[in-house]
Amino acid sequence: MSSGFKIWAQETSDVFHEEYKFLREFEIQNKQKSYWRYRISQEQKEIYNQKSRILKIEKKEREIWIPKNPKNPYEVWIQKNFEKIREKNLERNSEDVVRKLNEIWRKMTEEDKIPYIEEYEEIKEDQKEKSIKIRTLIVLLIIFQ
Repeated sequence: MSSGFKIWAQETSDVFHEEYKFLREFEIQNKQKSYWRYRISQEQKEIYNQKSRILKIEKKEREIWIPKNPKNPYEVWIQKNFEKIREKNLERNSEDVVRKLNEIWRKMTEEDKIPYIEEYEEIKEDQKEKSIKIRTLIVLLIIFQ
């Protein structure tokens, strides 16, 4: 949900569908939009907008706890080599540097890639451990609230 209107529309959907069952879905949605725009008072709209703001904050708070996916071996390699390649090619922009990095990565042998694959595996394991700890913490917070 990203707006007060969406929350209101979801709450009133059944009423509109019952009242306008002879209309198609997009026509019912247009009725809801008109009703919201012209018949709902500013005070009522503000109540739904406030609900929307609260939901957005709660979503951001939940997302803070969700660990991000680890960087893959290629991304690990890019992170370590981007500046080196950029320094060698001072006149190039970032797109050119990334193109050059892609080219180098494709030409690397599997043996050359092993250290980056191993580092990726370590990062992946760390992320898995963090994820387990965070999920445990969330469960405990929910239980003891």
